[in-house]
Order: sequence, then structure tokens, then C-alpha cells
Amino acid sequence: MVTRNRHAVMSALAVVLALVLQGAVAAQAPGPDALASAERRYVHPTADFEIMVPAGWTLNEQTPPADLQMKTLAGDALMEITSGPTSVALDPVSYAAGWESNAVGPNKLLHRKREGHQLRVNDDQAPAYEGVYEGEGVRVKVVFVGLPDRFVVLTGVFATNDFAKGEAVFDRLVLTLRTRVSSK
Repeated sequence: MVTRNRHAVMSALAVVLALVLQGAVAAQAPGPDALASAERRYVHPTADFEIMVPAGWTLNEQTPPADLQMKTLAGDALMEITSGPTSVALDPVSYAAGWESNAVGPNKLLHRKREGHQLRVNDDQAPAYEGVYEGEGVRVKVVFVGLPDRFVVLTGVFATNDFAKGEAVFDRLVLTLRTRVSSK
């Protein structure tokens, strides 16, 4: 089950990055001010998480294997959340290292890793690993979050020249992630 989820996460990012590299995501990401007004709460109907959606972003739940995909109205930036249940807690650092070995390097969609570090997220202070990666004309920030019974991957894809603004929006999204919620 974990291997299938890991493959699904990697496949989802590969699709996102392919779209980016083909020019589907290229112009300017909205700045953090977009979050200050008209942020709206979103509870996923089946994946047991909630976030605050930035103003000016549209949602799409029909993006398997991702649970949720968001893009700006202009289509110039993309954020995605993928999650899945696990029978054992996964280590975010080890998971990220495995993902990097498949997704980052020469002749891959992401050419290099710019930085990475461990952190804690959400009310549970869940262990997480955050990495920033670079491809042709894009920077991608990925946060791998390990929970006792679920693994969550948040991905933000932004044009390289607009990464600082996009990263601020993405970081705010990560801060609003809450798990073990119910939409029922």
C-alpha cells in the first residue's frame, strides 16, 4: 500500500512538472497579500484534511492521484496536495530521499535540489521535510508530512522568477493544513 501511494505521489508530481515545463504554468504567482483577504476554509470530503484556500485560487478535486489541486485564476501557479493512509508512520526525511532519487538529477524534470530541511507542521507538530527543487524555468517546493496513520505531500510549482511570491503563498497554505477533520 505504501509503495503504491509513493508511486502515486511521484506520478502526480511528474504530471504537474510536465505541464509546467510545457508552459502551462509560467507567469506570475500571486503574492502573500492574496491570502490576507477572502481566504476560505476547505475541508476535503474524503481525505480527512482541511486548509485555507488563498483568494484568487481555484480548486479541483478531480485530479487523481492528487487529492486536491489549486491554481491561480490566470493558471500561472499550481499547488497540489496528495495524501494516503499508511499502516506504519513513514519518516519524511527517508521518504523525501527516495523521492529525490527518482525525481531530481541530470536528465530529470527537476535538475537540482536547492535546499532542504526538517520542520514540524500543523497542530500535531507532525514531523516533516521541506525541499526546494529547480527545473527548467521553475522552482518547486515540496513538503512531506508524516502522520501516524497518513502521509501528506504538499507541492507548489512556480516560475523561477516569481518563486519568492509563490513560496509565501505556499508556506501559508502549509501552515493552515489541519488533519483528522471530518466533513461529515
